[in-house]
Amino acid sequence: MGYGLAVSPLDEEREAIALDVRRRGYGPDAEAKAMEFADATAAIVLGGFREGHDRLEAVRAKYAGEPWFRVVHGGVTHVLLETPAAQLRELGPQLLAGVPWQYDPLPVLRNLDPPQLWLLGADDVDAPSAETARRLGALAAQGRPITIAQFPGAEHGLYEYETAPDGSRLSTRAAAGSFAALRDFALRGRLEGAYGAALVTGAALPR
Repeated sequence: MGYGLAVSPLDEEREAIALDVRRRGYGPDAEAKAMEFADATAAIVLGGFREGHDRLEAVRAKYAGEPWFRVVHGGVTHVLLETPAAQLRELGPQLLAGVPWQYDPLPVLRNLDPPQLWLLGADDVDAPSAETARRLGALAAQGRPITIAQFPGAEHGLYEYETAPDGSRLSTRAAAGSFAALRDFALRGRLEGAYGAALVTGAALPR
């Protein structure tokens, strides 16, 4: 995979918002409430940015005083929260044209015969990988030719990072072992040995 997840873009958004709240130390109650922002975002994008804005504003008004509100980001939701509705109605359809918001990749993945290597950053907050790893592992267990390498301490783009006092991240380098994994899979169709700290599971294991 050059880039992608085994979930729909809307499911990715839900995962990202849930992770925003959870990794900042808030519990299941806050996470459940934050899903209302994900639902409002879905209403806007599925409505072609022409409708749903009142719903988002209602959720904002409902939870703006909650301590977890400030950490809700997601991939799209923060843009909707920061941009006036009139501007979104005008620019949204062009900025995000062609995004298949409800696309389900699993039917395709179940029927792909070429071997696949998926490299996932375990600490990715922009495109959370936990559900993707779970789905791919299930497909591999069913005999699909899928290999998964999960890199702990790697974020979006498979970069290792340092965390600043304010919680922001500074990317430092490509995840150790990620290039070697690509090389070995391209040359031999399987992975052998260690690839940094990656956890390798699935089909193309040493044999």
